[in-house]
Amino acid sequence: TWGILNAGAIPLVIDAMFTFPFNATLQHLASAALMSISDTESTRSTIIKYNGIGAAVSAMIRHAEEPKVQDFACELLRNFFLNDMAPADAALAREADCYRIIDQ
Repeated sequence: TWGILNAGAIPLVIDAMFTFPFNATLQHLASAALMSISDTESTRSTIIKYNGIGAAVSAMIRHAEEPKVQDFACELLRNFFLNDMAPADAALAREADCYRIIDQ
């Protein structure tokens, strides 16, 4: 993921989400891309810096009937949530429904 950060891909992906908010395919693929690289603190910090959380939440609201948008955006948000939890709590949370986790 270090190369992705150096290449500046994260802000470009998030910018595309804000630029094309009604394109469900773009929203689901962008959310999937961000989710797949949100496994390190440095990428999570960059996602936060460029309002990737806001982009994901907006995508979920705007595309409430699109399962792929919901799944990938939710998993992205869950990556942030789980990385701030104690390991035992995170293991339990992985078994829970994403929407219940976010609502807490």
